[in-house]
Amino acid sequence: GEGTVFPITPYERDKFYYESLTTITFKRNDTGEIIGHSVTPPGGTGGYAVLTDEEVVVQEIVEVEASILENYAGTYELMPNFDITVTVSGTTIRAQATGQGAFDLQPHSNTKFVFPPAGITMIFPDNLNGKSPEFRLIQGGQEMVAKRKKQD
Repeated sequence: GEGTVFPITPYERDKFYYESLTTITFKRNDTGEIIGHSVTPPGGTGGYAVLTDEEVVVQEIVEVEASILENYAGTYELMPNFDITVTVSGTTIRAQATGQGAFDLQPHSNTKFVFPPAGITMIFPDNLNGKSPEFRLIQGGQEMVAKRKKQD
């Protein structure tokens, strides 16, 4: 599958960081075998993943028609003084939160878009007849609704 590649830098045995100072720490059992790892963002609480033999299911990236994407373009309020602006150029959809850089979203369906490096999923309502009134934002186990601002 395709995805964003981040060079990682070791700083201790089994500990690495990448450009945003997110750390990756591998955990070993008593015999020294790696049994899992944690990923911790700067100043945040990380998640822990256990090593498994199960197959990883990679969601397919699909192409969404520009006419569908245009219904999602606009500015949405996630919380007071924190907006997410969605822009569309052809069949590319981008999002930008207040005070942050813009990023391309990967379409996984006509309504579901993801940005894997930050663990962001944005889901728009099905069967729209015009502009989307909102979308659900899922990140770090939290789910919030962003409502379209009135001027859009």
